[in-house]
Formats: sequence, structure tokens, C-alpha cells
Amino acid sequence: MKIPGEILVKLKSLVLAHNQFLDQIPSELGQTCSTLEELDLSGNRLTGELPSIFKSCSSLISLNLGNNELWGDFLSTVISSLTILRYLYLPFNNITGHVPKSLVNCTQLQVLDLSSNAFIGNVPSEFCLSASGFPLETMLLAGNYLTGKLPTQLGLCRNLRKIDLSFNNLTGSIPLEIWTLPNLSELVMWANNLTGEIPEGICVNGGNLQTLILNNNFLTGPLPQSIANCTNLVWVSLSSNRLSGEIPQGIGNLANLAILQLGNNSLTGPIPRGLGTCKNLIWLDLNSNALEGSIPFELTDQAGLVTRGIVSGKQFAFVRNEGGTECRGAGGLVEFVGIREERLSILPIVHSLFWKDGVHLHEQWEHDLP
Repeated sequence: MKIPGEILVKLKSLVLAHNQFLDQIPSELGQTCSTLEELDLSGNRLTGELPSIFKSCSSLISLNLGNNELWGDFLSTVISSLTILRYLYLPFNNITGHVPKSLVNCTQLQVLDLSSNAFIGNVPSEFCLSASGFPLETMLLAGNYLTGKLPTQLGLCRNLRKIDLSFNNLTGSIPLEIWTLPNLSELVMWANNLTGEIPEGICVNGGNLQTLILNNNFLTGPLPQSIANCTNLVWVSLSSNRLSGEIPQGIGNLANLAILQLGNNSLTGPIPRGLGTCKNLIWLDLNSNALEGSIPFELTDQAGLVTRGIVSGKQFAFVRNEGGTECRGAGGLVEFVGIREERLSILPIVHSLFWKDGVHLHEQWEHDLP
């Protein structure tokens, strides 16, 4: 069924999400949209581009075209003309090329979600170079084919709260300017080729960071002692890197910690007894390291009393390594919001052995935490 082109004049909100609409978005829909503030056509089977007539939707604040089969350069030719747009959702489409620089014309943009398309090139930094001080709070570019190093200019986007660049081909270290963003609560960049260390001094000016997911990279060095200052941390996943040194004793200060994954590294020393004071802990993975000493009896004190809502509503997959002793690590819990399941299915955890003699050696378990 096609979307009908006849729409009431002076309509402010049009939501046709999660139906079975197919074919192209009708041009007639854009002829009466001068008052439209919200347009949601997500979760359909729409193809092609957003017609150029939609440039007349000058009042549009929120545009959601995610989970369709759209393609073309309408980001630069149409959407870049919507200067008061605040929320742009285009995940799970078939858009190619570079993220267009002309999107900086949308000077009020707060949320940019372009996950699971086929974008190439570098992570865009133009949003953070605007003289007006860009209000961008959320940048979601997971599941694309971005390359190169992370731009230090992202540190100029002082309002950034969530960055998700997972499942790309990024290299180099995470710039200090990103670590010190004052409002950053979610830093998610797993399954890249990132190197370097997690710097000492994170969270020294406050513990806004809630989610730190950097597993399956090539990070080196020790865990910083200052991680104990990140008192709002809920989920820490640093597994399948090349981290060394001891686990900081102060990690027991993280009273909200629910998930801690440090497996498949080269960590040494004892398991901190302070982990027993993390009453919200429901998932602890320290496998395949060089830890020594006894298992602290204090771990039995934690009750897994995670506050409802802290990790609820997220999609997870447990990817288990079936490769035996030749493959380090038993697997890992991963968040795959913004990543196509078919790309997740080829995850080689990401740098461990997953294929042997042509046989697939992993299984996948999907689950929504309570």
C-alpha cells in the first residue's frame, strides 16, 4: 500500500510509523507541509529519496524516516534546508557516500541518528565548528563504514551526551577532548580498530559518564585509577582489548555499576574485594586474563539489585565463543542498538578466532534485560 498524498492543511504532526507502506514517499505529501512540525514515516518499506518539495517543510522540528529502504543524496539536497530541525532519525536505510557537511545548516540539530547505513569517510567534525555553538547532544553513526581517526573537534560540541560510533573501521586513539566533554554520559565505540590508552584523570571534574563500551578494539595500558571517580557508571565493557596492569581497587566506589566486562585482556593482580560493595552488579566478566590470588568472598555480598530502568529497554546479544582453548574468551554481552543483525552475525568477537576449518564457531543469544 502506498502512502496517500492528500493530507490536511495546517496539520502539525503526521505519524504513519510501523505499517506496510511501500514505494516512494509521495511528492503531494510535501505540498501541504508548511505547518508540519513532526513527520514520522519510520518502520515501513519506503524506497527512493525524500522528494525535493519537502524543502518547503520549514516548520519541521522532528523527522523520522528510519527503518526503511531509502537511498540517494536527499540529506544534502533536502534535509539541509530544514534549518530549525532538531531531531533527525535515519537509521537502517541504504544511504551511501559521506555524511554531508551541509547538515550544519540545521543549526538547531540536537539528535543525529544515521546508524546502519553505508556511509564512508571520516567522522564529521563540522557540527562542532559552528560559530553559533552547535547544540548537538546525540551523535549516532554506528554500523557504517567510517574510517580514519576521531576528530579532536568533537570536543567543541560541549552539549554532547551520547556518542555511538560502534562497528566502523576507526583507528587511532580517542582524543582527550572527547574524554573531557562535560556532559558526556554514553561513550560507545566498540568493534573498531582504536588504539591508545584510557587516560588517567577521567571523571576528575565529575562522574557524568554512565556507559563506557569500548570492547573489541586494540586499547592498551592500565585502567586509570580515576575510573573510581566515575560514580554514575552503569555499564563498563572493555573486554577483548590489550589492557594490562591491575584492576583499580577503587572500582568498588561505583555503586550503580550493573555490568562490568574486562575479559580477554592481560590484566594482572587480585580481583578487588571492593567489587562486593557494588550492589547493582548483575554481570561480571573477568575471563581470560592473568589475574591471581583467591576469589574474594565479598563477591557473594553483591545482590544484583539493579534499579529497574537502569539497563532496561536496551537490546543485547550474548555472543559465545565456541572455539575451545584456541580462542581466548568465552564470549561477551554486546549492545546492538543501531547495528544490523546480519552484521552482528559476522562478528569475530571482533579480533578473536571465530572460524576454524570453515566451521562457524559461535552462537548468538538475544535478550532484553528486565
